[in-house]
Amino acid sequence: MTKKNSPASDRNPVFNIRIAIPNKGRISVPIRELIEKSGLGIIDNGDRTLIARTRDKHVEILYARPIDIPEYVASGVADLGITGHDMVIERGSDVKELLNLGFGSASVVLAVPDDSDINEPGDLDNRRVSTEFPGLTRRYFKKIGVRPVIVPVGGACEATPSLGISDAIVDISSSGTTLRQNHLRIIDTVLKTSTYLIANPRSCINKKEKIDEIHLAL
Repeated sequence: MTKKNSPASDRNPVFNIRIAIPNKGRISVPIRELIEKSGLGIIDNGDRTLIARTRDKHVEILYARPIDIPEYVASGVADLGITGHDMVIERGSDVKELLNLGFGSASVVLAVPDDSDINEPGDLDNRRVSTEFPGLTRRYFKKIGVRPVIVPVGGACEATPSLGISDAIVDISSSGTTLRQNHLRIIDTVLKTSTYLIANPRSCINKKEKIDEIHLAL
């Protein structure tokens, strides 16, 4: 006699692959659209859900802050992730960047007030630099042999020079409009970034067939 799957097993399939994607932010909507076009689709369980099903019963979605996604993937909490290259570099996580998805292109830049006497990165020795990317910023300045005071901030970085918090900022910029609105000028590009599909190295071996399938679909 053939044993049929019970309704309980249909409702609770074994998820072989978990994909972490941003819960909000500038690239969250394009990522959701890409997943839909890939054939996976997302079946939301409500506005406040952290985990959602997809049309593939072996794949689920984990919503997370973009900055946390590299570490979730590196630790194995998620097998795959979609986030910015800048987030991967900031966290320094042990992940594989499988695919540049070709959207969300931007630059992490070093900028100073229009009327500042600072004209090059070397002028920032012992000066204050505010940023939402302290890890990336420290590595950048160490590489060029400059020692500023790094001031980590949680948001509105572009406003910090006018508030007297810092002499310069390291921030992400796509069009430069926000910088111009805050009377800031770019003096160097720290990093070029875009949106990447990243993977846990162990999952790439243990779950290669399914990951290759998702990679190809995206």
